[in-house]
Amino acid sequence: MDGSVKDWMLRVVLGRDPEVVEHGPPPELHPDLIALDHALAEIRAAEPQPTILLLHHLRTLTHRGVRIVSVRPAPAALTARLHCADGSTILVRAEHTGILGAIALRLASGHWVRLGEVLAATDTVRLRLTTETGPVTVEAVGFDQAD
Repeated sequence: MDGSVKDWMLRVVLGRDPEVVEHGPPPELHPDLIALDHALAEIRAAEPQPTILLLHHLRTLTHRGVRIVSVRPAPAALTARLHCADGSTILVRAEHTGILGAIALRLASGHWVRLGEVLAATDTVRLRLTTETGPVTVEAVGFDQAD
C-alpha cells in the first residue's frame, strides 16, 4: 500500500501491519499448515521417513529390472553414484574398497549390472546388484541428481 489513510489507521491507530491485514497471516502461522506439520512430525517419529521413501523407490526400480548404466564417484569415501537407465541416480556406499571399482569395470567391459533385490534392516537399506559374474551388495544411502 502507498501510504493511504487506511494504511495510517492500521499502522498507527490499531498497531497492525497493512500487508498482514491484506494478505493474511504468514504461511508458517496458518492453522492448517501448523496441523499438517504436526501430523508429518508424528509420522516421522513413528517411522524413519527417509528409509521408507528410499525403500519404496528402490523396490519400484528393482521390480522394473532397471539396469545401471554408469558409476561415478561421490564426495564421501567409499561412496558412488549409480546412474540408472531410467535417469535415477542412487547414492551407494561400499563396505570394502574395490567393490564400486569392480562394478565400474564390469560396466566398462560391456557387462550388464541390474538392480536385483532390496534388503531392508532397521536403519540401513542394502541393495543387491546382479551381474553376469555374480551378485554384489552395497548400502543404499539415498538418491541424487545426475551430474
